[in-house]
Amino acid sequence: MTSMQGYGDSSYDCRQMYNIKDLNGPLPGRIIHRETLLGALEDMPQCSQFLQILKSLPISALYNDEQADFTIFVPVNNEIAGKLPVHSYYEARQFILLHSLEHAVSLSFLRSSMGMLLNTRLSGSRVLCEFQRGMQAPLLNRSSSILGYRQVANANIFVIDLPLALDNNPLANPDI
Repeated sequence: MTSMQGYGDSSYDCRQMYNIKDLNGPLPGRIIHRETLLGALEDMPQCSQFLQILKSLPISALYNDEQADFTIFVPVNNEIAGKLPVHSYYEARQFILLHSLEHAVSLSFLRSSMGMLLNTRLSGSRVLCEFQRGMQAPLLNRSSSILGYRQVANANIFVIDLPLALDNNPLANPDI
């Protein structure tokens, strides 16, 4: 005689354990605080593409933290669309970490020296910041300049005209 049942015993299938409805409703959406880096970027329409890349990553929760101690360089929209191919999660994460510094750095600190190297949150990468007396704003990696500055809580946002690139690192060139 044969049996038409499957290999498992249906008496141990407790459907009430995994097919239950949540009586509290759906989970609430993430609250974005206005005095954080993420909240400040939402108020800046010229940086919406950078914000979209940042929100697609799980590390965006760090930028929404009220105690974040970061500096972030944000390129304006038209330069991102024309020059930055972000196709994968890894490239997007690398792009965000390259544009972030571990500590809050003010504009007066960037102007205090003629040249300095700033370690980014991407391990092994640095940003060269140069400033001469006649310049309006410091240059980053000898290509992008700072267009605007905004300070929130204990973090700083610098709006730059060109995105930073790993292969555009002036420190990698031995002729300099």
